[in-house]
Amino acid sequence: DSNFPLLVGNEKTGDRPWQGYISELYLSDRAIDSDLISDLMISSSSLNALKNLALANYSFTGEEKYLDKFARLPKLSWQGKLIPQQQKQGISLTGHSWLSTEKPANLLKEKIANTSQFTIITTVATANIEQTGPARIVSFSGDPLHSNFLLGQEGRNLVFRLRTPLTGKNGNQPQLLVPQVFADVLPHRLVITYTGSIVQIYVDTPKNRQSLELVPGPVLMSYLLPAKAYNSSNFMLLYYGMIFIPLGICLGIIYTILKWRFPLSLILLINGIIVPALLLEGSLTSQQGRELS
Repeated sequence: DSNFPLLVGNEKTGDRPWQGYISELYLSDRAIDSDLISDLMISSSSLNALKNLALANYSFTGEEKYLDKFARLPKLSWQGKLIPQQQKQGISLTGHSWLSTEKPANLLKEKIANTSQFTIITTVATANIEQTGPARIVSFSGDPLHSNFLLGQEGRNLVFRLRTPLTGKNGNQPQLLVPQVFADVLPHRLVITYTGSIVQIYVDTPKNRQSLELVPGPVLMSYLLPAKAYNSSNFMLLYYGMIFIPLGICLGIIYTILKWRFPLSLILLINGIIVPALLLEGSLTSQQGRELS
């Protein structure tokens, strides 16, 4: 939705406040190469190497309005009751004040919709490890029920939602949950990428990574199971099992009834489960450019 503003620290409606610190926000309409992520975890200066890929870059340095260094997206201005003070970790978001672009961030929508890729880089520290909602850290949304993407805090966990035709208007079926990111009040460097239907979140180090495939398997299982989505592997196993195990059983039963040859029906049972699943997984892998799972 191109009518949504870019927000930091709350929803436009003011009812999903986040208390914490943020020192930078980088946005790109490309998924950055994994080789660059190690450098990004070490130093903010490495963002300069990505200026050709950048869509917007905000640095929070104690001003009343925060300008995109590339002048592509609107200014971020204070909303709410108070203007917090600059701190060592970045600007302070108290829950009573937050930032919003003065106009809808329609260029952000157009660029991401055209490429179906993006990168979000930010450094944040929570001031309260028990915030829920999820409390909005960075969001591109119109209200609590309609968002293009959302980075938030749910207790000690980090939550990311992305709106697609499969995941719904709020992007929460399923959402990617990274556990224990906010178990402390220290700053954490976050790199979030999306490409080929895969969301990946890196926290502080390249090895600390969580991913979620926004494909029918995880989406279907998120409706059937109450658990939060930590990653997609268990969801894909259940999804394929629901489809192909009944198929294999039916083929084995049919062959047993017609031929009464148990060894051959067992072979058909196994092949009816495994071969179609491998064919589907191979097709998805070739289309999405990911590794075979």
